[in-house]
Amino acid sequence: MSIQKENNNKPAYKYDVEVSSAGGYTALLDFNNNYFIDKSGKILTAFTSPGGMVSDGWSGGEQATASGIIASLPYAIKVSWFSIAENQFWEGEAILDQEKLEKLKQYKVSDVWFKQNAYLLDDFTFTVNYATDGLVTIWIWGGGEVHLFMQFQAKKVEEPNWDRFIQNTFGEKISRKDFLAYQMDLKNGNAALNENVRREVIQKKIPGVDHWLRLMKTYSWILKGNDFFTLKDYQTNYVNGEQYFTHQGQDQTPPRSVPLAFIAFLRNQQTHKDIRADLDLDQEETIEAFEAVAKEPGNEPIQFDIDIHPDMKEIGLFVSKGAHKIELHKFKAIQRDLPAGYNPTIK
Repeated sequence: MSIQKENNNKPAYKYDVEVSSAGGYTALLDFNNNYFIDKSGKILTAFTSPGGMVSDGWSGGEQATASGIIASLPYAIKVSWFSIAENQFWEGEAILDQEKLEKLKQYKVSDVWFKQNAYLLDDFTFTVNYATDGLVTIWIWGGGEVHLFMQFQAKKVEEPNWDRFIQNTFGEKISRKDFLAYQMDLKNGNAALNENVRREVIQKKIPGVDHWLRLMKTYSWILKGNDFFTLKDYQTNYVNGEQYFTHQGQDQTPPRSVPLAFIAFLRNQQTHKDIRADLDLDQEETIEAFEAVAKEPGNEPIQFDIDIHPDMKEIGLFVSKGAHKIELHKFKAIQRDLPAGYNPTIK
């Protein structure tokens, strides 16, 4: 692993920090109060100042530090933000999962595209996400993979100086009442919240923490081809924000989140040629299918089948467990070129 040294001769890593909000529920950040902390309690990495609107994202976001900082790994985090949709300030502090950080130091990404291996923490990014109901989610990504790192719950607080806060974040002084009226005006094309979110605010339908935690639920499941096309390697995006590679022969049964998209490499058993199929799924349809079949008794994993016809003109996707089988309909499938030099190890 490429570990560098700080001036005090402690191990240092090259990383970035990104920030985002979830689902279009824009967070307003005063970056003076958002930072990583070292073990002595001092600010290690301050998120970029001044603050501002943090737009929609999930496991990716907007740059919040200088690019490629070199520092020791953080021990804790402090967050503070104003949720426009909720008209609420949130504040939280948490010790980072040090045990998981230690494991990630030794974790190697095995890239199915080019058969390359690299340590995840050689050059990586923390993404800090601010969701409604005070849920904070942190991912770590690098080398083509995104790993869910940890979550914690912030608490409701009140900002003692609105004028200072809004000047630092919005760039001008405006009363809280007038600011919210400006953001909630359905005719305002410059509002931070999109029209659908503004209507949810008016109808008091802002999602709570259970909405976000539903995306984190994991299942034991496997992806399979059929008799005509055997699955080799694949890359998956998950509804919990993760993304990583799975290789042929790898144990697929450890619990994972629900898939959102695949880049699958399959072998035609008649021609012995490889193909690449890109599959984009409908999040709600897929989650509901997993929730439904998971109720079936038994310990066997859920099966996700890619059923490609021999002439490659039709494709079907099925989620099943036992006798309960659900066909997915809301998906897009495109055949694309294989990566240059792609050559899976056939078993």
